[in-house]
Amino acid sequence: MGLVAWRLGDVTAATELLAQSLAIRAIQGNRTRIAECLEGLARVAEPSERSARLLGAASALREVAGTPLPLAERSDHERLIDAVRGTVRQAVFAVAWDQGRAMSLDEAVAYALTDGVASRSKTPGC
Repeated sequence: MGLVAWRLGDVTAATELLAQSLAIRAIQGNRTRIAECLEGLARVAEPSERSARLLGAASALREVAGTPLPLAERSDHERLIDAVRGTVRQAVFAVAWDQGRAMSLDEAVAYALTDGVASRSKTPGC
């Protein structure tokens, strides 16, 4: 629902819905779904160092879970990565990506939920 809200132009609702979904998925411990939420939060945010960190964390979680990005989503995902790379310097992107990949599951979830609108989401739920 978060990405639907984003496509409709409501970034605030999109961020809140994705944060709520992330909180639920974290309780469930579903690494693949957590990675999807991190990718969604990176997508709805302005392309930034934070986006690169979230994408790096999602990439590492997908590797651990053994669930690569579905083929149908890869071109959109690559465009997102290119947009983030185009916004921040390559060296900054690389450091942020590596920092995200180095995060534990709990660190990645906490990081994703502690900024902007996501930090105002107090109660998990849809």
